[in-house]
Amino acid sequence: MGYAIEPWDDMHTVCEECGAKNRTISGGVFPDEPQVAFYQVFWSEDGGDHHDEDVAVQIVLGSFEDKSGPEDRYLVALWFRPSENSFMVVDADQYRESMGHVAGRFLGRDEVVDQPLAQQVYDIVDEIWLNDPRLPVERVEPGDEGPDTEPGEDSEDGGP
Repeated sequence: MGYAIEPWDDMHTVCEECGAKNRTISGGVFPDEPQVAFYQVFWSEDGGDHHDEDVAVQIVLGSFEDKSGPEDRYLVALWFRPSENSFMVVDADQYRESMGHVAGRFLGRDEVVDQPLAQQVYDIVDEIWLNDPRLPVERVEPGDEGPDTEPGEDSEDGGP
């Protein structure tokens, strides 16, 4: 199933502890109609003493009908690591306080990875990453070996 995103909010904040500039974007995910998910992505634009480079991605899935509420939705959390150009599913419980008004269940990593839900989550993240222009990362197209290697040439660490 293909998805389309609809970008919504774009918030800029400053960390009270270190002064780092942070950014949070959000949007809706639609196969056609109705909405199937909500997403929020957070990152620090200029680091800071206690901010790492990871980009936090939260995807809320479930019912978004008029009479639905947090109890009808669940949250899946991922981190994007720019240095590795990869995503990692993480336990979503760490977002319970900040996202409890949107979702009632917070899935653990083991409830997503190698489960039927995984492919839907990966498809949604792919749609967000490829089509939300507000994201802070350089997009690498499939098959692009990067600037330091020729197609088919191994990288210095021995990997493809």
